[in-house]
Amino acid sequence: MSRADRISSSEWERNKEHIRSLYLDQDKSLDDLVTSMAEQHGFHASRAQYIRKLGTWNIKKYSSKDNWKRADGLIRKRKVDGKDTEIVMNGKLVSAKKLKKELGRYAWQQPYGQQPSNEHPRNAQAQLLSICNPSAVEDSLAGWLATSQEFRT
Repeated sequence: MSRADRISSSEWERNKEHIRSLYLDQDKSLDDLVTSMAEQHGFHASRAQYIRKLGTWNIKKYSSKDNWKRADGLIRKRKVDGKDTEIVMNGKLVSAKKLKKELGRYAWQQPYGQQPSNEHPRNAQAQLLSICNPSAVEDSLAGWLATSQEFRT
């Protein structure tokens, strides 16, 4: 397989909106995107070049578990405040059906065997970690290093 030619940044930028539209709005696969851009716009780039450029532009079709958990936290917080929420993820409005499915899959859930509480999930996480000023962390680490066998001089 031969190495693809380098494509200038200005040429990528000229085609960015076409690429984004085909990939996200028209839901083309990466291979279909490569073919469509070559046929419709005369833009010839390798699959690897598209992968790299889409990553650089932060254009993604799918969201991570962390994004859905973050969305769940925001929705819960706004619900407590009495506000309705619509989520836009990766530049697209998330339908109620998809939101329900993804939050059911990834959102905070009560661990098995524990009694449900009225506590907000963020408060539950706060119990698992401690937040300190940097100087307090340094003092804590210094004390640990002084008592640790491996770091004694």
